[in-house]
Amino acid sequence: MIDVRAPRIEITESGFSVLKEIIKTAEKYVCFVSFLFYDEKVADLLIEKCRSGVSVELLTTPPEAAGSSELKEWSSKLQERLESSGVKVVPCEWEVGQPERTVSTFAGGRRPTWYALHTKFLVTDKHAVVMSADLTKDFNEDKKWDSFIIYDGHKRVRLLQEKYELVKNFFTNLEDYVSEEYIDSAIEERKLLKGYPFEEAAASVKDGFHILPLDAYGRHIVERLINDSEEFIYCVYETIYDDELSFNFLKKMITSPHVDFRILSPPLTVYQQNPLKARTNFVQLAAHGAEIKNLNDLRAKIMITDKAVLSGSFDLSVMGVGRFRREKGLKLWVGSTEIMDINTDKNFISQAKLSFLKLYERASKQYGKWFEKDAGKSLRSAGATRIAGEAKESLGLLIFNEGRKSSDRIKRISVIAVEIARLSNKNKPYVMAKDILGAEQILLLKERSELDSETVCKVLGLLEGDSFLRRLEELL
Repeated sequence: MIDVRAPRIEITESGFSVLKEIIKTAEKYVCFVSFLFYDEKVADLLIEKCRSGVSVELLTTPPEAAGSSELKEWSSKLQERLESSGVKVVPCEWEVGQPERTVSTFAGGRRPTWYALHTKFLVTDKHAVVMSADLTKDFNEDKKWDSFIIYDGHKRVRLLQEKYELVKNFFTNLEDYVSEEYIDSAIEERKLLKGYPFEEAAASVKDGFHILPLDAYGRHIVERLINDSEEFIYCVYETIYDDELSFNFLKKMITSPHVDFRILSPPLTVYQQNPLKARTNFVQLAAHGAEIKNLNDLRAKIMITDKAVLSGSFDLSVMGVGRFRREKGLKLWVGSTEIMDINTDKNFISQAKLSFLKLYERASKQYGKWFEKDAGKSLRSAGATRIAGEAKESLGLLIFNEGRKSSDRIKRISVIAVEIARLSNKNKPYVMAKDILGAEQILLLKERSELDSETVCKVLGLLEGDSFLRRLEELL
């Protein structure tokens, strides 16, 4: 059983169990906000609770937001089933910003499309829960690392209930909150918000729940927290992809090199939006002292510093924290509607820090994997017909350590590695990790003018090294 005593932080692979225990304890009402809602077993929990006499509401995106016709049909039937069982389903049909490079969904074949609602939280008469989880069809059985911030007590419950009403009222009566000039009526069948009205405001790191950008601007709070940190900055996010925030991180590491800066993210191979640019940002951060590890199936969204814990539904991305822009005289803030929890309690910060470090130990540095494609291309150009995954990772680590300025040296190592592989199979060289290691040693000896037939034999375990040496002289 999941321990739901509060306040507490859960970074867990058992997100369904967390929701089950929270919903189970509700006696009067359940108000659920979820960007996606496709999980039938979570729906069963809400229906069961509704049938027991508890008031249940669900605020989510409409079936049209689904990325395929099959999923649209599934979502439609699930929402109909919820409503017929007494659950009040409130759809958020508004889209915001129409970002050109960040596509949230391919609903109806429309590109780009970005449904405004990305908020994920749950409030009952017993608990207030902020979470990172997407309720996909397989949420109940998937082993994703999600974050849940769990509170009890009247104050936090009342505050999150107020935020639920704010989000619901805003999107069901948006024209009452936003003047006509902010609404794009060019496409009649779509509800398009150009952006949220922007007002100058100083960033305040204030305890409590905040709806972004209705209560505050996420980017400004994150920047403020980075600047104020004195001891450590720990980030665990599904997506870290924002040039301005990367610059702020770099500036902090340069001006305050004593700050312990660690990042935990999924492997770069799962980044859908320009993975090469994401890699460039990560390489810059690592080069300036950031410790970066990767963990499969990571969905958590938390920043922990010695000053506060930031958690919620937002990623460190352009639409996650939002950005300012002007359009035909309008000052706009463009970003998803998110939930942000700020907690400055020292005991809670310590608890969050321990949770992060525990998960961090399970992760691994994958700097070599960041450059696997580059390594494979280099080895194939050198003549390799087959390449072991570990060989690509090994050469990729050299590419990471050497930097882009040493591309010629990487080519030379690739050539030598292929020649070593030819010793076992001349026509179809199969490059393995040990060949990369041997190639690096051979090149280092050559650069030191210490390479001769005898050292070639020692490094490669050959009986005679003259022919191999002559071959290298021809190629290099």
